[in-house]
Amino acid sequence: MHWFRRSAALLFFLPWFTLTACDMTGGASGSPDLSGPSLSEETVASLVRMGDYAFERGETGSAIGLYRRAHSAAPDDPEPLRRLGLALSRVGAYEEAAGAYRSLLALEPENSEAERGLGNALIYQGLPEEAVPHLQSALADQGDWRARNSMGVALDLLGRHGEAQGQYRQGLAGAPNDLDIKTNLALSLSLAGEHEQAIEIMREIAAAPAATMRHRQTLALIYGLASRTQEAARVARLDLEEADVVRALRRYEELRAIEDSGLRAAAIVAANRGLTTTS
Repeated sequence: MHWFRRSAALLFFLPWFTLTACDMTGGASGSPDLSGPSLSEETVASLVRMGDYAFERGETGSAIGLYRRAHSAAPDDPEPLRRLGLALSRVGAYEEAAGAYRSLLALEPENSEAERGLGNALIYQGLPEEAVPHLQSALADQGDWRARNSMGVALDLLGRHGEAQGQYRQGLAGAPNDLDIKTNLALSLSLAGEHEQAIEIMREIAAAPAATMRHRQTLALIYGLASRTQEAARVARLDLEEADVVRALRRYEELRAIEDSGLRAAAIVAANRGLTTTS
């Protein structure tokens, strides 16, 4: 198993899900053909509800098929597009997700959720500079702390760590107990060379009752970025087998060798495409 899928150590917590799912878009034999432009509004709404049910059960491929059929039948209805963008992001189809969000914005130009979704999709395509204006538009919704988190990630990828930390702190004002924004703040501080402050924050997070393997292994990563190898190994061993610990320490060394902090952040994000993230 690939180490980054095993440890989740190098994770920026973007506000959408990225899971692997089977393509279950085909219906059972003998089922009615619901595709095409002749569907009634009631049937379109039923397709969306079925998609929602599949999505909640983790059957993301099936949900994508249902949302696509609903959108094909009702191209001016924003709801199938909104859900389609999220579901495509979950399976890592970020270019397609961006297309869905752009289509949604064509229908609803002031939809801050669509702007944030598009910004996230662009970040995962390695286009943080293109993501920034969309996330800036999303920030018009002052209550959307998730947009602050996404903006912070984009700014970290551009090497603008001080600005990124400001976004994370503003996000925490709206969600003070969110461990993932706090983790991003710690990672940003570490990228900026503020390792001790990052470690202090991350140790508190890793000790929290709601902390997961991802949080503990992010603490290991920050120890590794600070060249505190023994402590990195000790924390890594809480979740990983010894062979994986060795690979983790080697990867921390490789990351330390990347001088440009924006490129180091990009390596962290790129390494974890396909891992589960939370909002």
